[in-house]
Amino acid sequence: MRTRLTLYSFLSMLCVLVSSCFDEEETVMSPNVSIDSFSINDLQTEVTLPQTDGTDTTYTLTVEGEHYAFAIDHVAGVIYNRDSLPYGTDVKAVTINLGFTGYYVCHGEEQKVWQSADSIDFTTPVRFTVYAYDGVGAKTYYVNLNVHQMVTDTLMWNEVTPDKELGLQDINNMQVLVKNDSLYMFVTKGDGQKQMTRTATNDGRKWDTPITMQGLEGETICEQSIELWNGNFYLLSVSGTLYTSAEGINWTQHPTPDDKFTTMVGVVAGNLCMRGDEKIYEMNENGEWSEIEVAGNPEKMGKRAGMTNTPLATNNEIIRTTWVGVSEGEDYATIWTKLSSEERWTCYQPIEPERCGLPALSGMKVLGTEGVMLALGGGTTNGKIAPFDAFYKSTDGGISWSKVSDGWSFPEKLKGFEGVFDAVTDAAGGLWVICAGEHGGIYRTRLTWGE
Repeated sequence: MRTRLTLYSFLSMLCVLVSSCFDEEETVMSPNVSIDSFSINDLQTEVTLPQTDGTDTTYTLTVEGEHYAFAIDHVAGVIYNRDSLPYGTDVKAVTINLGFTGYYVCHGEEQKVWQSADSIDFTTPVRFTVYAYDGVGAKTYYVNLNVHQMVTDTLMWNEVTPDKELGLQDINNMQVLVKNDSLYMFVTKGDGQKQMTRTATNDGRKWDTPITMQGLEGETICEQSIELWNGNFYLLSVSGTLYTSAEGINWTQHPTPDDKFTTMVGVVAGNLCMRGDEKIYEMNENGEWSEIEVAGNPEKMGKRAGMTNTPLATNNEIIRTTWVGVSEGEDYATIWTKLSSEERWTCYQPIEPERCGLPALSGMKVLGTEGVMLALGGGTTNGKIAPFDAFYKSTDGGISWSKVSDGWSFPEKLKGFEGVFDAVTDAAGGLWVICAGEHGGIYRTRLTWGE
């Protein structure tokens, strides 16, 4: 009897244990919900744009969705594209891709269950709600599809008529810089006279009467050799002498090392940088000069075409300086770079310059805007590219270049122009191109890349 009771007790306990195990394996429906990824598919859209000759042209454009990343703010419950879609993009019928945690997603005011083939109108923010497996949990997001509200991929040029005679027809050398809210133009006339004038960057019509620059008698100003640093202008002459001026009129010599300077490199990581016969030097804010190491021959840097300083995407405390030069006899520009965390300059050597190099345009100017480097200039010596035929751009710090199309063109009066000119951008996104010579003029447009 005792044996039967013991066996009965054992079997009863086993049943309880087995039952307990089955209870632990009971499925629990998750209350977690979120949208984890969002993207749009390609869009076809027609855009009518005004041309420089006053006519309108309609383009059929493909907006490639993969080029537009979306930010997801889980706290605020909003999703949006940081880079706006091109002006005129039709967003009334957009298909999207969703990655989410949850059971299903509904969209719109009617809260229709989302399917990948759904065509959705994003002319106003669209509500998306993710529902959990437990039937209780839910989270709502509002998706904004940002579209440029003005023409961004087309340049609308204005020819500016100054209120006084600036003598643009008789200029041998020109450089234009922006200081505060003013545009400064430094020129050397045909008779050797050096003058400065200026206008407000929001004007361009009213200019100061040109004033003769003092302290530079007997000197010849190097091309692209004037730089703004710590509120003062610095100028390099052909003799290798460095001058400085607070207002651009009265110039005095500035102490330099024994080596003769040949090229104004520019402002690099807060210091003024110059190239000598064999070395590169930089001056700090205390006026102290030091040598900078160069991985290669500094003479191969060529004539200065432009320079940009851009924070790294991975660490905005590190600045990448990219310097573009043109050497005589070369078909392509030379690209040099330096990180503020490094001690030396390095030269880029494109493996296939014919495919991704920057053509050595005559008098080329290189500008930086919204993380994009832009190059413009006259024709090439080999005759393959006509003067002011097109812009060239680089989005990877000067490593690779491509011709800009899709509405980025020059005014008809500039196409084919061969002569002295300069170009500069202002703080409001304005691009100025000032040309000398018989057909000289002042042209202005607004760069809206990246808005």
